[in-house]
Amino acid sequence: MDRRVVHPAGATAESGRWSHASVVDLSNARLVFAAGQTARREDGSTLAGDDFDGQFQLVYENLDAVLAAAGASFGDVVSMRTFLTRADDIARFRHLRDTAHDARFPTGDYPPNTLVVVDRLAEPDMLLEIEAIAVVGR
Repeated sequence: MDRRVVHPAGATAESGRWSHASVVDLSNARLVFAAGQTARREDGSTLAGDDFDGQFQLVYENLDAVLAAAGASFGDVVSMRTFLTRADDIARFRHLRDTAHDARFPTGDYPPNTLVVVDRLAEPDMLLEIEAIAVVGR
């Protein structure tokens, strides 16, 4: 797969482990669209409450599992979208994301990550939801 991240001149520098854009040649690749993952365990129970760090870890574990089941990994992710329910969690999210991305993207080619603060998610006790798009070479 031919993937390259874009750090455009004339645009603000990235404020963390993300890039402005990913460019992918799809001639010999397939797209994987991972639905938004929340802090729901495999047995269907939720990690509810005020444990933002715990919810973040479970969301990333769920993304790992979904990507693996689709034949992909975080290294194949070309775009992410994050939904938070509390603006007060933005700094903590960025710290946790940056740490998680250091481990998952060792080359420093981070995917774009749109961050949105919303009123609530489908599950009212969830503090964040993250979806991803991956490109897997054939």
